[in-house]
Amino acid sequence: MFQLHCLFSKCFKKKMQIVSFFRCLDLESYLTSSFMLFFAVRLLKRTKSNTIVLSGLSGSGKTVLFYQLRDGSSHQGTVTSMEPNEGTFLLHSESAKKGKIKPVHVVDVPGHSRLRPKLDEFLPQAAGIVFVVDALEFLPNLSAVTEYLYDILTKASVVKRKLPVLICCNKTDKVTAHTKEFIRKQLEKEIEKLRVSRSGVSDADIANDYTLGIPGEVFSFSQCINKVTIGEASGLTGEISQVIFHGMVRKANVDMSPFSLILFYFSSLAVLVDGKSLSYDWTVSFSHRAPLALTKQVIVINDQFPGPLLNATTNDVLNINVHNNLTEPFLMTWNGLQMRRNSWQDGVQETNCPILPGRNWTYSFQVKDQIGSFFYFPSLLLHKAAGGYGPIRVNNREVIPIPFPQPHGDIDVLIGDWYSADHRDLRALLDNGTGLQNPSGILINGRGPNETVFEFQPGATYRLRISNVGLKTSLNFRIQDHLMLLVETEGSYTAQQTYSNLDIHVGQSSSVLVTAKNQTSGKSFYMVASSRLTDAELFGVGVIRYPNSDDFPSGPLPPGPQLHDYFYSIEQARSIRWNLSAGAARPNPQGSYHYGSINVSHTIVLRNGETDINRHLYTVNGVSFVSQGTPLKMADYFELETSKTGIFPDTPIDNGISTLNTSVINANYREFYHLVFENPTPSLQTWHLDGYNFFVVGMEFGTSSWEEGMKATYNLNDAVSRSTVQVYPFGWTAVMVMLDNQGLWNLRSQDVERWYLGQELYLRVRGIGEEDPSTIPVRDEFPIPENAILCGEISGL
Repeated sequence: MFQLHCLFSKCFKKKMQIVSFFRCLDLESYLTSSFMLFFAVRLLKRTKSNTIVLSGLSGSGKTVLFYQLRDGSSHQGTVTSMEPNEGTFLLHSESAKKGKIKPVHVVDVPGHSRLRPKLDEFLPQAAGIVFVVDALEFLPNLSAVTEYLYDILTKASVVKRKLPVLICCNKTDKVTAHTKEFIRKQLEKEIEKLRVSRSGVSDADIANDYTLGIPGEVFSFSQCINKVTIGEASGLTGEISQVIFHGMVRKANVDMSPFSLILFYFSSLAVLVDGKSLSYDWTVSFSHRAPLALTKQVIVINDQFPGPLLNATTNDVLNINVHNNLTEPFLMTWNGLQMRRNSWQDGVQETNCPILPGRNWTYSFQVKDQIGSFFYFPSLLLHKAAGGYGPIRVNNREVIPIPFPQPHGDIDVLIGDWYSADHRDLRALLDNGTGLQNPSGILINGRGPNETVFEFQPGATYRLRISNVGLKTSLNFRIQDHLMLLVETEGSYTAQQTYSNLDIHVGQSSSVLVTAKNQTSGKSFYMVASSRLTDAELFGVGVIRYPNSDDFPSGPLPPGPQLHDYFYSIEQARSIRWNLSAGAARPNPQGSYHYGSINVSHTIVLRNGETDINRHLYTVNGVSFVSQGTPLKMADYFELETSKTGIFPDTPIDNGISTLNTSVINANYREFYHLVFENPTPSLQTWHLDGYNFFVVGMEFGTSSWEEGMKATYNLNDAVSRSTVQVYPFGWTAVMVMLDNQGLWNLRSQDVERWYLGQELYLRVRGIGEEDPSTIPVRDEFPIPENAILCGEISGL
């Protein structure tokens, strides 16, 4: 048995050694070792190569990828390679370094046409090929890319060994990059042309070993003998180091072929998940409270008003189990969170069926590629008038520096108008055609005058995250004898400017830095949120205290701008600009995105109005929104007739006729839209788009009709990026938005009275040819959640 042990230990080294040991064995060992020999030979035959070959045209990004795989950095990969780059290393992953992953031999073959023959030197040892395509400059290089790929796919060393090929579409994080589906279709078309043209050439003139495809059929990659996979990469210029690739490896028990590792690596590039999973359990109920002296039923979450803070970091996954203990159906929406590829979680009436009384439902979404200050609130049945709102923070990852010194602390400041009447009574007024009158007052963090107190430490700097969570009133925010440095609006860092007061309109959020005074005794100070551009001025008042200071400030409130000074407000709004040098959720500067140089795909002019159709309603382009009973998102998925909505007008209709309809704009994925909001009324309007931030390129006051010539006034360089924007009386506001988030997205008035009475519509954003929900790849949009609530026409499914 000792001889058998020797054989077993050495048979993996060399076949000839196995044979020599085999001849020395006695009969008993002979029979047993026969099986061992057979096993060893089979095992040797199955041993996989650990070489991955990177190929592609010069400039496609192969060398960048090589150094990212090896070092997690592309610092050495910025020049064209003239010789192959080789290395045997663990893929750059902390988990892999500590685990059982074996090193991978990676070869970067130069892409210059004269140097491509070097590829043949490495193919006999290759486990797989990664063919890198520049998705940004794809069309100009289409012919050259196709010919090189065709040559690889028809090589005997590839076909006979059935080498898997991964076509890696690089730089797909860029706005103008082509999608992998587009690239796949174009490559298949060009290969078909190449195949046909080469079929007419004599065999002597063809250098390829094999032909592609099936005779008589149009070529597709599925016809290849070897497996051809199309993938996308969006992290080859620095963000790759943040990918938690090692988590995926661990889940695969780390027993993976080298090519499988590369496939996993590219999968993780597309996801870029490096966040935590956070779980919350919320009970939504009524509680009798009196924020402004009069008691009413207030919506509380876990007995809190405002509700609990959602404190997350970029790319965290939030799981929020909402228990509805109200007597009415309930939904929660997440104002400003983009729900990337996941409008199933948006929490508005046309994306979700409501959570019925006594039931619960878990929202599950990722705060992907976002930072900033936001808030959540109830979206149905005027519930927002009863509270139910709360703050959201999305913090930077530690590896992404913030563009200012780390504050001493973060403070959430929720300001908003408040009606002492019950939300059901307010709803009845609207249903009967009576509008909402002036609010009862202004709350700061759910409390009345002087009831909200903030403690400041001398000399410390605080980040105040301010959101207007009210129903319809614009507010001016200020702190007595303290200046505010504006640093962020709704997920975008702003050029840092100092303000003594700041207009914050309904649905808007901003972050300011406030530096405390160097005092340890003396006076305290007023924090004020006053109504803006309204008939009567209302005040919400909080208190800033220092150690040993007076309990309450003395003297008059600090003055703000004149109540109806629209010019002051619009000039302040125009002064808020994008910080071009700061990185936000990603390390690259915000200004590296040149929105002003992108060609506009479509212009839509949206004019708010009002009408009387059985009752007083509000319209967009003469259409007042009406729901069909089954959420549009569900109707689309189940392909119901109710999903076939009418055509929404792209421009205002001036025939004086208003209609009721389920207003939907059908838009193509990755198109660049120019939206103009016109306001021909004497009151300020505020508009919000779920799923996106847009660039506020222009606004005007006093000329309600927008014209093409007004584009000359646009800010195409550093316009602020946000999700909620104001439109001044008899004015217009223009925004630009890249529709890079597939799904169904609500575009609404943030004035809840107008929203409740029909001033909203939806953008249905999907890829060309993806009308059938079953054809939408997960890369573009998540499938329907397994726990989705069904209602309306689909309630019995």
